[in-house]
Amino acid sequence: MYSVLLVDDEFYVRELLKKLVRWEDFGFEVVAEAQDGEEAVALINSIRLNVIFADIEMPFVNGLELAEYLHAHYPDLLTAFLTGYDSFEYAQAAVRYGVQNYLLKPVVKEELIDTLQDMRKKLDGRQQAEKEFFIGESAVALLREELCAMIRRKDSEEIAIFIREKLNHAKNESVNSHDAILDIMIAGLEDYCHKKNIPLDCAGARESDEGFIEIFVKAVCDGEDRQNRYNQLIASVKEHIKKHYSNPDLSLKSIASDHFVNPSYLSRVFSQETGESVSGYIRELRLTHAMRLLKSGASSIDLIADKTGYRNAGYFSKCFKKKYGLVPSDYAKLGNQGDA
Repeated sequence: MYSVLLVDDEFYVRELLKKLVRWEDFGFEVVAEAQDGEEAVALINSIRLNVIFADIEMPFVNGLELAEYLHAHYPDLLTAFLTGYDSFEYAQAAVRYGVQNYLLKPVVKEELIDTLQDMRKKLDGRQQAEKEFFIGESAVALLREELCAMIRRKDSEEIAIFIREKLNHAKNESVNSHDAILDIMIAGLEDYCHKKNIPLDCAGARESDEGFIEIFVKAVCDGEDRQNRYNQLIASVKEHIKKHYSNPDLSLKSIASDHFVNPSYLSRVFSQETGESVSGYIRELRLTHAMRLLKSGASSIDLIADKTGYRNAGYFSKCFKKKYGLVPSDYAKLGNQGDA
């Protein structure tokens, strides 16, 4: 059975999805649920998953931010968007982040079945490719060992020749064999970059062999130099957020503009470096400062919301309760009782 995570802030939507079809009939099992992107990320990092169905419109970390995170950290996970809006912008984002399917709410049974069958075909193809090409684990280990030797020497021409030869040979065997080799090489590159703390963007790695070779060479040969530049950028962005978190207009777009970088580039690098989105970092800093204001005796929720960058006190209270388990007014009462 392939494992599935359902992500939607509405309980009844998750229940409807679970009951709409017999998932096991299509080779799937719903193993976990999350009500927002933050919970989803925690689950994704702790359990093995094959498929994610995620709503787009969710509080805190929405579906687009979640898809961006998955695209950067778990490119092999198959993802389907759920939304109540037929938006071209959402469809574009789905393609940009490698999302395989896009379903409108309320989800129609036949469309869900088509999506599951499509995903099953892709997942089965990966498994079959490994069986076709490899006699045993020793062949995989040998390929990884050869890759490691190439990486250690950091010779860009040698690396390009090696990868091109391996992929061409696999392509002559079968398309599945080629894809299996490519998956192993991508996994090896991801492991190397993770250990070296080098940001990696594998977007487009499967579009063409030459594109993947370029990504591989840049990551291995230029990665550490780029890492230093990334570190400087992230440090500057964090400092910028600390100075301007009380500004309600502070956003990924405004921060990127102030640093003369593309918003999507900053979002990807920041997520890879810190493990959270720019908006998530802003929100955590704002709520931390809000808690300090409450502890110091501030009692006006409207004033605290204003000082921490929230235009709407109601939304501020909702975010505060999500993080600390109490609305700000109740948190303040507890503090006053402790002082009594």
